[in-house]
Amino acid sequence: MHTFTTLTSALLFLAPALAQYATLPNVKVIPIDTGGCSQWPGYVQSRPGFTGGIQFIIDSAEDDWVNGLNAGSQLFNYSSGWSDEHLVMDLLRSRRFAKELFQCYDGKVGPVYGNKGKLSVSRDYRNAYMTYTPGGYTLQVYAHEIDGKRVDAKYLGAENQTTWGFYYQESTECGKNGFYQVKLLGLPNDPNTVPRAATDPQFKGFLKVVQYS
Repeated sequence: MHTFTTLTSALLFLAPALAQYATLPNVKVIPIDTGGCSQWPGYVQSRPGFTGGIQFIIDSAEDDWVNGLNAGSQLFNYSSGWSDEHLVMDLLRSRRFAKELFQCYDGKVGPVYGNKGKLSVSRDYRNAYMTYTPGGYTLQVYAHEIDGKRVDAKYLGAENQTTWGFYYQESTECGKNGFYQVKLLGLPNDPNTVPRAATDPQFKGFLKVVQYS
């Protein structure tokens, strides 16, 4: 009796932790991008080729506690002396904190403010981050269907892939919050790109593209 009670208590203790993980929806990815910006949220009819401010937000993740987090940029400095800036998911969800805004311009995506350049997805399929380094796969918007029904949202991806992998990383800067690394999954091996060592994602999810308001 005592053993049964102890086991039951342990399972009840673990239940909240287990309950936070959901199953990633089985979606059909529908290409809708025309190569311009007209299919992106926030498209400005009076300025062809432009959108207003847009954000990338985690949606339908296996860890449902992170749904709603926004994308921001993080600079990484490597021991080899090489540095790279790419998108990560900011833990600060509240609108009280400033969020980085992006826009589609002439079929490419970049920040509304600053001159970092255009975003693309690295061709290293094991480390397919969104980065400002030129030469990657073009970011596009896609629709999703679940059980034959179109989802009322648009999703970020490239090369007909929209599933992203996430893993938590502590900040190396004093006083800064940690963040979630995010990389696109399912890309083919590019024969012209040598894949580097990679950290496996802790969970998967999608990135919804939304108009900033």
